[in-house]
Parts: sequence; structure tokens; C-alpha cells
Amino acid sequence: MLFDFIMDSYDADLLGELIPDIYKDGIMSGELTGILTYDGSAEPDRLVGVCLVRVKAMWQEIVWIALTENYDIPEYAADMIWSREEAARDRGGLLGTFADFPQSEERMKLYFTLACFEIRPYEEAGLKVFRAVRAYEAKKANKLLGKLTEL
Repeated sequence: MLFDFIMDSYDADLLGELIPDIYKDGIMSGELTGILTYDGSAEPDRLVGVCLVRVKAMWQEIVWIALTENYDIPEYAADMIWSREEAARDRGGLLGTFADFPQSEERMKLYFTLACFEIRPYEEAGLKVFRAVRAYEAKKANKLLGKLTEL
């Protein structure tokens, strides 16, 4: 079973190559939140990977995903994406989850495809990009429950 933990900012340096330098300032400033995923217990050899997220215009953006060598299987990345998506949906107040990545990143495309995200190609500033998207269904109020609470 996989378990998620919010990463402390000092973990960014300890994780070395799992987190590119361009994201470390965002982690230190709090702009990005790092989530560490472990398989069973929080021990170094059980670290599955890291996922960096932020909220942008009422959407959760998955900025970066990296797997450790021991867990370098696309299904683990898909599970991590599902976990982030589920946590954001349960938290409420967000419209969905998305990620933008270069079209040359076939592995990222596979991760999001396995996580059942819709993949859309587009071009931004001359760069060919994929956007992986999953919008959340609006929670509908139960009319009967509403009437019972009025009594």
C-alpha cells in the first residue's frame, strides 16, 4: 500500500536528482508542495517517488513527477497521480487537476494516460505541449437531505 507525506523544504536537497534545481526555489518559498510517496513504510529504500504540485486558478497543477530507481514503473506514477487527484477532489473547492509537459515527454504522457486523464496537444509560445486534464464533477446537493435538515 502506498502512503503520501508532505515533504519538508529541507528534503529537496536530500532527494538529489529526483527534484531538478529549477523547482527547489519554489519548494523553499512554498509556491510548490512536494509529496513523497512510500511503499508501506517511510524508509529510504521504500521511497516510490516525489510529486510537486501547486494550485493555479482553482486547479491543481502537477508540476513534476519522478520515480526512484527501485519503483521506475509507469503504474507507480499513475498511482501517484491518482492519489494527488483524489486528495484534491476530496479537499473540495478546486475545479480539477492538470499538467503541462513537452510533447517529447512520452513517458509523462503514458503516466497520465494510465491515470485516465484526457491528453490534449496544443502549442504555447512556439512549443508543442501536451495538457493532461481531469475536471471534477460538481457535487450536487441532495434535495431530500436538504429538506430533512430544514425540519
